[in-house]
Parts: sequence; C-alpha cells; structure tokens
Amino acid sequence: MILQVCKELKECIEHAKIIQYIIELEINGMEMNPNNDWPAAESLKRLRQHQSGWESLKGLNGLKEPIVIPMQAGDLWDLYDGVLAQANRACRLHLTRLASTFRHIQQEDWEISPDIPSVGAFSMDPGQDLLVLVTPPNTCFPSAVTSSSNSEEGRETPTRVS
Repeated sequence: MILQVCKELKECIEHAKIIQYIIELEINGMEMNPNNDWPAAESLKRLRQHQSGWESLKGLNGLKEPIVIPMQAGDLWDLYDGVLAQANRACRLHLTRLASTFRHIQQEDWEISPDIPSVGAFSMDPGQDLLVLVTPPNTCFPSAVTSSSNSEEGRETPTRVS
C-alpha cells in the first residue's frame, strides 16, 4: 500500500511542472514571483538554467566571453540590484541595467546630468526608483547637499544636510 502511494505521488510530481518548480524553488532557497506570467514549464526550465549557470559559472546567454561594460573616467560607481551606475568627472551619471535572461530583462543604458556642481558620493535603490546624490561641502556651500531624484528622469529634490 505505501509503495503504491509513493509510486503514484512520484508520478504525479513527474507530470506536474508546477509542483517540480515549487519544490526546486524551495530547494534553492527562492520564492515564487507572484508577477511571473510564464508557464510553469518555462519557469522550471529557466530556474534549472540559472542553477546550472551558477554551478558551472557560465551565463544563461550562452556567450563564451563575458559582457564588458567600460568604466567611466571617474572614481565613483555603485552596483545595486542589477544596475551599474558610474559618475564621471563631468558630473554625469551613466547607468546600465544589466541584462538577465532568467529575469527576462534587456540591457538598458541611460545618462543623467544633475544640476549640481559636483558629486561627492551617491547611492541608489532601483526598486524604489531612487537615486541620492551628495555634494561635498565647499566654501560656497559649507554643508553637504543631498539630491533625491527619479533615477530615469533625473527630477531632483535637493535637501541640505549640516
């Protein structure tokens, strides 16, 4: 009796991609994305490709060479949540959203030219569409100024910090 139940359960799992997907997500410490509209079979295939890529340190795109993104002439950069941001000496920010086959994201590049004299530091949170720029104190502005902006449109809301 127990063998029959185990055999039927095994067959049920083997034929149901959604069950396999849920089990493999759990095994890999991941959660199901409620916004994923891919069929279960495609999601399972992508998850397995993702895990295989990590095991062999090969990308999902099948390229033998790494994708090279040139660094800008500047000392400031940040990589957060798949977005590489670089500030150059001309106070322009170059942003690159890195491509992800697993997450179905295309690479995208854009620039922001904030209306501030210089960028001393910056941080971002793409999930909130937030970019914070810090202007270092100088003789004209004895306190630091932070500017929060919409990262893709560059709308700024300056705030003075003593």
